[in-house]
Amino acid sequence: MNSGIVAMETSLVILDQNVWDKVLDFPRFKSIPNFMHLMAVNRLAKSSPDWVQRFSRTNTGTFAAQWMVADYNQFESGKPLPDGMFWVVEMIPGVSEMQDMSAHLREHRYWASFNRPFFGKTRELSGFSMAERTHGSLYSYQGNPRAYAFSMVAPAINALPEMRDVMTQNAYPYGSPPNDPGHQISARMDLSPILKLPNGGIDAKACMRPNSW
Repeated sequence: MNSGIVAMETSLVILDQNVWDKVLDFPRFKSIPNFMHLMAVNRLAKSSPDWVQRFSRTNTGTFAAQWMVADYNQFESGKPLPDGMFWVVEMIPGVSEMQDMSAHLREHRYWASFNRPFFGKTRELSGFSMAERTHGSLYSYQGNPRAYAFSMVAPAINALPEMRDVMTQNAYPYGSPPNDPGHQISARMDLSPILKLPNGGIDAKACMRPNSW
């Protein structure tokens, strides 16, 4: 955006269906559509924490997602990322959880998002903590197949074309276990030998800080 702020999201699956009872139904709860709320926040926000605070004021529960917000006005090439530059907020029906993740980004050099909640409360209430306990790392944030695949390649990325290549990568049938095309960085359920579904990645958007900001 012209403000120098970048905001993006990854949708979150709700495994515990009881959570949907916390959706704020219209017209009993007055609200504007999510896309209009997003447009207003994008125009008004002055920083990453400001964006997160404004956006989380309204949580109708109709769109569960992990939102990532970076303020490129605070970015200086060759210098450590300052605190407050990168924020993450997760919103599911009834709950919003947010945190400054700049320190995480400084340490790991990347933040990956793959339809798995990161924060403890959203993981517990959405059903992912229970699913991880009963079904294993497929439902974890750090240990799921896409997280593992990303951890193998992301730290070595040094240029925009490399980032673009990684974001469109599907290593099936040579990927990490479970070797399933739906669990690659760019998921492709249409390649599944068991059940082909017309669902998956067809492109990727990548950007870097323009000199004009």
